[in-house]
Amino acid sequence: QKEDHRIALPSLKETRFVYTRDIIRCESSNSYTHFYIDNREKITVAVSIYEYEEMLAPYGFVRCHQSHLVNKKFVRSIVKESGGYLLMQDGTQVPISRTRKDELRKKLM
Repeated sequence: QKEDHRIALPSLKETRFVYTRDIIRCESSNSYTHFYIDNREKITVAVSIYEYEEMLAPYGFVRCHQSHLVNKKFVRSIVKESGGYLLMQDGTQVPISRTRKDELRKKLM
């Protein structure tokens, strides 16, 4: 069942098992990926975001920018000013790349 799917996030200290439904977004920083979890927790893993993009796609995650992957259930709106960004339910503003804008709108429906 998709609701109960978990992934392993290996950090320096431990491997955390996180429900995909609780991940708000992922942000890449060089060869690291920061996972922002619904309980305001941030988990950093030494794996590039590319490896998670395919793994998380079946669970409603969309790539909106080279360094951002979002869980579409947490997207509040698409804001058109400032070049365009996604406003997430936690108040975070996530940039949208120009090349992904049209495709993203379809995927968020």
